[in-house]
Amino acid sequence: MATWPAALPQNQFLNLTDLRQDARVRTKMDAGPAKMRRRFTAAVRTFMAPIEVNGTQRQAFDSFWINDTQEGTLSFSWSDPVTDQTVNFRFVSPPVWTLEVGGSTTSRLWRAHLHLEVLP
Repeated sequence: MATWPAALPQNQFLNLTDLRQDARVRTKMDAGPAKMRRRFTAAVRTFMAPIEVNGTQRQAFDSFWINDTQEGTLSFSWSDPVTDQTVNFRFVSPPVWTLEVGGSTTSRLWRAHLHLEVLP
């Protein structure tokens, strides 16, 4: 299994969005309150994680994306932003990059939001 590259930011979690999959089923009753139960026990957590990298780090990310995760189809291990424990992530969608500062390859500044899920 791939591991988040050391050349990339490790704990850049400011403005991260954390959403837990709703694992409940709510059933309306003819009378009285609705009934609720668990639908499943392995709920997926989804993150929108902002990342800001320079041009060299962007190249490292592209290599990680293309080669290590095979275009985002394979999972990888990284630090959970809540617990700091190592967990398995998977890309939900490819990142969309925005060039914030131009210049030479090494001085460019890139931003993206990584849409990730933690596998149960």
